[in-house]
Amino acid sequence: MPIRTLESDFKKDILKFVATLKNVNLFNNPIGQAWSGKTVKRTGTTIVLAFARRIAFGVFGAGGSDLIGWKTITITASMVGQRVAVFHAVELKNPNGTGRTTPEQLDIISLVNNSGGRGAIINSIQEFRNFIGEE
Repeated sequence: MPIRTLESDFKKDILKFVATLKNVNLFNNPIGQAWSGKTVKRTGTTIVLAFARRIAFGVFGAGGSDLIGWKTITITASMVGQRVAVFHAVELKNPNGTGRTTPEQLDIISLVNNSGGRGAIINSIQEFRNFIGEE
């Protein structure tokens, strides 16, 4: 059973709100690594693998945002009526202010913002509503 934390509850609340929005698609982006291979021996919580290989997961690796996805917008002027997806990256921090942002997380948010997407560090549902443009 997953450990319930203030941040995991916050993420669940954000994703519940996102599910009500028609033009926003954000997805959980777990970052980590695991091992895969042929199980040779299993003793309690220990597994010995043959042909072991490391598998890294999560978009952007270390520093990858908690939630990634897009918001669909309609372009005006020369692209009238055409819809495009604008990449969004959201790094969630505990609403109680105890979460710390790493330099890698700040780099990813800057990369997204400097590349035409939208990235932010979010500490509350209201901050998220303001960021996503849904009052």
